[in-house]
Amino acid sequence: MELLVAAGVVCGAVRSFDEILADPYVHAAGMLARVPGERGGGNFLPVTPFDIDDHREPVSAAVTGLCADTDGILRELGMSTTEIDLATSRLPPG
Repeated sequence: MELLVAAGVVCGAVRSFDEILADPYVHAAGMLARVPGERGGGNFLPVTPFDIDDHREPVSAAVTGLCADTDGILRELGMSTTEIDLATSRLPPG
């Protein structure tokens, strides 16, 4: 990467999400927000690290459990209860 930078090529390191989470600069710059989970804990989500018109949209929604919203989404798409039951019978427990 040093050769590319020396040649004036704009570049950067490719890092895993674990490496990004461990980078104190990423946290200090406000690039991640911790969102609470339903059962405690939570997850980090990427956020816009700058304000627009002196406003930054807060991240406040709890992260739902795996497949927690599936039935509602399928219902909105027009599926019947029987179709939803059939479609979700092999999903992991939420």
